Amino acid sequence: MGDNIIDNPTKEYKVFPTIAPNKDGKYEDQTQDQAEARGEVFNFKNKRRAKKFAYGSWKEGEAKKDAMRDYRANKKKTKLRIRSKK
Repeated sequence: MGDNIIDNPTKEYKVFPTIAPNKDGKYEDQTQDQAEARGEVFNFKNKRRAKKFAYGSWKEGEAKKDAMRDYRANKKKTKLRIRSKK
């Protein structure tokens, strides 16, 4: 999923799928405008919830566990990168 979370001054966070099925049933890239036209944009007022949703908190079972593991790993990498720049 894509998002507009980084440097968003409006405090309104949007998350949308970056791929979508075409008429043939194959998947192709999708922009935010295309996602809005299809009604596939999800709005959040909380940055952390938007980020977790983008990673896959909406999934169920083992897929959700994997998605949240990836979220935590990326969050940890980001913190390490920020600290090393100081």
